[in-house]
Amino acid sequence: MATVIDLQVSATADDAMQTTEDTWFSNSVTYSFVSYTNHDTRSYHRFVMGATPIPSGAIITAAYLTFTGYEDSAGANILRVQGFLEDDVGDFPDRATADSYGLTVQLVDWTPGAWTTGNEFNSDDLTAIVQEIVDLMGGIATNEHLGLRTDTTTRVVNKRARSYDFAGNADGVKLHIEFTVAATYQPRPAGMAVGTTQIY
Repeated sequence: MATVIDLQVSATADDAMQTTEDTWFSNSVTYSFVSYTNHDTRSYHRFVMGATPIPSGAIITAAYLTFTGYEDSAGANILRVQGFLEDDVGDFPDRATADSYGLTVQLVDWTPGAWTTGNEFNSDDLTAIVQEIVDLMGGIATNEHLGLRTDTTTRVVNKRARSYDFAGNADGVKLHIEFTVAATYQPRPAGMAVGTTQIY
């Protein structure tokens, strides 16, 4: 049976945006998946999830992000999703640029369709990204965190989603993960009859 974990950003600093010319800022009520007109045309977002206990050897079977629309938007930007390869992204230093973090080789280019205000929208499947993080880190301890980055590679419209700081702190991005752990083979003890639990 798969273990299911649903995580959500839980602090102002856990979701942040950066345009190509800026350092990170994290006190906006929205994620804006496009750069502003007085900036370069790319924007980056980092998301740090709550403590993520995933054991070494786990097999990720499903993973996706969920965003809540801040406003109606009919256009389709391309969002590139990658994971941060850091010992514990819960202790992010305020590095100057988005590219100063180690990133997964695995990536997903997601083209979300139309968004409507207040409704939730799931990303494409991110299983390979989360699997790479778990494999390279040897699992994620109960006091460690997992982080993802989106990169707006193609600008079409100003597509925005609600951030953690939106009213009520309930609409920040969520991460859904499902995984299984292979059962360890244990030979039947000597003297135990097949089909019974009695040991002679």
